[in-house]
Formats: sequence, structure tokens, C-alpha cells
Amino acid sequence: ADCFAARSKTRTHVMVLYGHKTVRAGDRAAVWSKNGAFKIIDGPKRVTLVCQKIEMLRQYTADQTQYIQIRKCSGSVEVHPGPCAIFFTPVEDASIEVKNATMIDASQAIIVSSRSTKPGAGIVQRIVHGPARFIPAAEEWVDQTIKETTADQNSYIEVRKRSGKIEVFPGPVSLFIDPLTDTSVTVHKAHNIEASEALVVCTQHDPSGNSGAGFEATDSGTHLRLVRGPARFVPSADEWVLEKLKEYTADGNSYMEVRKRAGPIEIRHGPCSAFVDPVEDESITVRSATMIDASEALVVYKHSQGKGPDLSTGVERRVVRGPARFIPASDEWIHHFEWSGMPKDGSKTTYQPRALAFSKLKVIPMTAYHNVNEVRTNDDTLLTVKLMLFFELVDVEKMLDATPDPIGDFINAASSDVIAFCAAISYETFLNETYKLNDMSTFVQLAARAHHIGYRMEKVVFRGFQAGAKLQAMHDDVRAQGDESTG
Repeated sequence: ADCFAARSKTRTHVMVLYGHKTVRAGDRAAVWSKNGAFKIIDGPKRVTLVCQKIEMLRQYTADQTQYIQIRKCSGSVEVHPGPCAIFFTPVEDASIEVKNATMIDASQAIIVSSRSTKPGAGIVQRIVHGPARFIPAAEEWVDQTIKETTADQNSYIEVRKRSGKIEVFPGPVSLFIDPLTDTSVTVHKAHNIEASEALVVCTQHDPSGNSGAGFEATDSGTHLRLVRGPARFVPSADEWVLEKLKEYTADGNSYMEVRKRAGPIEIRHGPCSAFVDPVEDESITVRSATMIDASEALVVYKHSQGKGPDLSTGVERRVVRGPARFIPASDEWIHHFEWSGMPKDGSKTTYQPRALAFSKLKVIPMTAYHNVNEVRTNDDTLLTVKLMLFFELVDVEKMLDATPDPIGDFINAASSDVIAFCAAISYETFLNETYKLNDMSTFVQLAARAHHIGYRMEKVVFRGFQAGAKLQAMHDDVRAQGDESTG
């Protein structure tokens, strides 16, 4: 060696009594004298040392994604963005650190905090949006990373402020939460309204009285308005959707029955369409109009205001004849008839009470089949007489006042006439006088009853009779013997 040296315990400090030291290119060294002074030596250089200590200084390197933070002995901090290289200076520097820069992509932002230089101001925050490479200043630090909130064309963003206010941003839009002023950022779906739908939108009532178009303001201080489709609806900050309504449509053969919350009923003739008014309407029902042809009639009742001192409510009745399309008024209703008709087994000659239900009266000639069962002649022969009745309604008002079941009256009256006819004759006489069952003079009670209830009995046709099996066999034998003797 070209020098005598005494090495200290540290690896980077060498005490040289006398000698030379080479500082290579790109290196740096600190030379300490006995009096405490030091100087910086940058290579390449050969240094002569006399009772001096030499310290090789460490070099810190940061690339383009890093930075160097130097804490000075004075307490200050220096930041050097990369790429850069810095040597440690023992007298000036307390520490040196190489740190990674914060990489922010396009959908991110960071909240950077720093201490304010103003007295009493505390912490100051700012937002740095991407894409960016962020290197904090000496008094800054990254508080948190926030992601961008995005809403497409079918959405909107609702921002709730710390002050209590709400801001709405219809899409397409994107934004970041502001930690100083915002408590939350939420993405909501916009309300898609079809052509047959509508939304009931509530708004806080304007004290100035400017309620705008739509429904009336309610007593609770809330204003309601109707938003019809097709549309994409985004509520404002002071609005909310109460409910979605479906459109009611009535064509030319229908009508709407609108029941109000106050009690009245409103009738709207088709073609028309409407939505339920949530303030005034209880419900909307679409009903079919009653179509009446030329052979039919309807019996319609209506409430009428009394004219007496007590003003009691009465009922008026009217007959609507076809052809017509009938839609009742709000205070009208149709009479529903329940007459005797064919039972469920489908027999057309037997009748069951209240089996025939209808509302449209036939005002043209009608027919009915009827079998009078177990009729006895004066010689105690049991018969079943088969009839066909032809009748026509001529006075609807008279029928309504006189009977609830004209078919039942016809059956009973015809049965009475047949029983009376058969009871006065023998079986042989019955066989010879069946032609009288085609004569209206035989059916006195039937004709009188029909006239009394507003019908005209056109005629009665005798369709034949049926006797017991044994009697029928005897009758057939007698006829056969008579045919043989005649031959």
C-alpha cells in the first residue's frame, strides 16, 4: 500500500494518516479533517490525505416512475422527480428515500392533502384527475384514491352534499366525489316510460303558488304532476316517483267507469284513453257497451230526485230498443232477468226455475217446447201431452209490472188447460179429439195469462202424446186388428 491507514469500525469511513485515495468517475466522497471541516470530492480524482477521514457517499437513483425525497437536517423536505440521481450529503441531509410515484389512470383521481401555510387553516385538500403521474410536493401526501362514477344514457347520478342538498346529473355523464362537499355519489336507473304508461311525480310544493302543469297540489304541500310516455324520465333534486300508471283505453264499443274518491262515478264514452288521477280517482274500469240488435230491448233503471218535501230518491224505468249501442249513465243500471229455462241436462221440454239468465229482451215472436207430464183422463189413464207454444212480447212495461218469470207462467197456464181438457174426457175420446189441442179456444187460461203479462199467445201446436207402455201396446194391437178387418 502507498499509505498507512487506520480503519474505523464502519465500512465507509477510513482514517488515513498519510496516503492517497482515488475517487472513481461517477462517485463522490466526503473528506473530514481533524478540525471537523469537510469537503466534497467528485470523481474522477486522486486525493492526498493527511490524518483525514474519507467517506464514500451513497448515490440514490430514481427512474421516471419514482421520485427522491430528501429530509434535510434543518427539518425541510425536498422532492426531486425522476429520472434523477442524488448523492447523500452528510452535513445537510438527514435521510434520502426513493419512492414510487402515484400512477393515476383515466378512471381514477386522488385526494391530495397538505398543511396550509396560513395560521389556523389546518389541512387543505385538492383532487388530481387521471391519467397522470403524481409526485407530491414536500408538504403533500396522498390521502385516498377515488374511482370515477359513470352513468350511461339510461342512468343518472345523484350527488348528496354535506349541506343537505341533492344534485342530479342526467347521463351520459361521469364525475368524482368531492370529499370536501359531497357525502355520497350514487348511480340510479332512469325511468323508462312506455307509450301506454305514465309516472306520477311528486314535487315539494312551491310556496309562491306556481304549481305548473299536472295535478293539483295536495294538502300535505306536495305537488303532483303526470309524465306521459314514451319518455326517459330523470327526477330533479326535489322530485320523486310516487307510482307508475298504466293507460286505460276504451274503443268505440267500450266505455270507462271512473270512480272518484269523493263518491261520484264518471262515465266516459269510447274511443278514449285515460290514466288514474291519484288525487281524485279511486279506480278506472273499462266495460263493454251493450250492443242491442233490432229484435232486442233493454230495461234501464235510473235514480231520480224526489219532488216532495222530503226530497226522497226514487227510481225511473225506461226501455231502450235496438238497434243501438247502449252505455249507461253513472246513475243507471240494467235489469237482469232470471226466467225458467232448460236445466243443465240440456232437455228442451223441461224447465228449471232461474236457469235462464239474460239482460236483453227478445221482442220478436218466440217459441217454447213443453211436455205436460202425467195428465189423467176421466177413465184414469196417464198421458204425457207434448205442446209447442208460439208467443210474442207486445208490452214490456206491462210484463215488468205483472210477472218476474213469463216462461214459468206459460208452463203453468198451459199445464192447467191441458189437465182441464183431459180430465173431462176418456182416453178414447182424447184419441178422437186431439185436434182441439191445436185450437186456442182450448187454452183459455194460457191466453188470458199471456194477455195479462203483456204477451200475445199466437198459437199452440199439439206435437203428440205418450201413454204408458202397456196402454200403448194395447192401442197398437187394436189398431192392427182394425186394419185387418178392414182389409
